[in-house]
Amino acid sequence: MTQDHSPTKLGSKNGRVQYMETIDAYDKWATVYDKDNNFLQALDSLEMQTLLPYFLDLLPLPTSSFPDHPKVIDLGCGTARNTLLLAQLASPGTEIIGLDASSGMLAVAREAIQGIPRVSLGMFDLLQEPMTVPGESVGAAGVISTLVLEHVPLRRFF
Repeated sequence: MTQDHSPTKLGSKNGRVQYMETIDAYDKWATVYDKDNNFLQALDSLEMQTLLPYFLDLLPLPTSSFPDHPKVIDLGCGTARNTLLLAQLASPGTEIIGLDASSGMLAVAREAIQGIPRVSLGMFDLLQEPMTVPGESVGAAGVISTLVLEHVPLRRFF
């Protein structure tokens, strides 16, 4: 006999685990997200210390032909953990925009970025149909996105 391991069936077995939509889960998780010793988050933070400087070195520098400083998007910024690191490591004038679908995560992120110039946040759900790209992200020189793609269904890509 095969068992049904769908989220709904697993949740109904013992009453302690239940399925909820991804955005709802992150809204509930937001206040403790940076404090719950998440292994993936710790690994991500460690890797970003090496990868972000390399990534930022690849961005175009302002020239007389293109005087604007680059714009970088943190897609799925969550609590702004990597958004803050981008702001710390990027050259002066680089605009950093954090986008997330969770209002709970963005509330925590707004507190984290207070007083930091050239960093802004916006609501964006990359799964919404039709996808409407936020105006402030148009013309970005680069995008980072960590711990996000696992939430995107394959049909979105193929």
